[in-house]
Amino acid sequence: MEVLGWVLVALLCCGAAVGWQMYRYPGGWAYAYGAMHAPDRKELAAARMRVRRIRREEGRERSSADAELRDAERRQRRLIKKADSRIEELRNPGPGQEYETQGAMALFQRSLRVADETIPLDGLTVRFEAGRRKICYIHVTLPDGHERSASFPADRFEEEDIRRFSRRIVNVAADENKASAERDEQIAEIEKERRRAMADTAAQEAAKEKIAQLAEHHRKQGRLAAAVEELAHALDRWQGLTGHRPSR
Repeated sequence: MEVLGWVLVALLCCGAAVGWQMYRYPGGWAYAYGAMHAPDRKELAAARMRVRRIRREEGRERSSADAELRDAERRQRRLIKKADSRIEELRNPGPGQEYETQGAMALFQRSLRVADETIPLDGLTVRFEAGRRKICYIHVTLPDGHERSASFPADRFEEEDIRRFSRRIVNVAADENKASAERDEQIAEIEKERRRAMADTAAQEAAKEKIAQLAEHHRKQGRLAAAVEELAHALDRWQGLTGHRPSR
């Protein structure tokens, strides 16, 4: 059975090869295989081969030029993406390292959490209040004027600890104000770089010009057009000989 299977495969391959030859050189067995028409087949095969060869050669040249354009576009996109990523990091740096927690307030490098709300330190003002009934308060005012407060009862917190904590919030907020201004300067500079990257299309334009010059060179050279015309004549001659027009 195994031998029979291989025999069937061989027959199918032979049949496919014969069918392909008959398709490429239509008109009957004598035209496809006969020695009398071997020169005619050779002429048609040579014409086809020349068209394929020239198309491959010109295609490789175009592919190389197209690759240069894609590389230039990729480099530009990479620069823009890098700038966008850096800007996003600077605009949204996150809360940063956690420094200290007292009651409902947690101080981070760039933010202050009051209960369940996280407030950026940039632009924040802080006020300590030693209230009545042995309760201390820390009041923070946001840049928009809204205020948040946290209370610290004396039975759980030492007043001096809360005073120190409020001062620490003031100092960390001052550091963050400075850092935020520096980030804004960095963002402005990166945005300039991004605009320059978007405007810098010299490499793309050079690649496009090369593609256009290459196309014009191929057109003036006329090798492919001549080969296609020669193939058309070969197809005409075959059709005149057999009454059947082959495929290109």
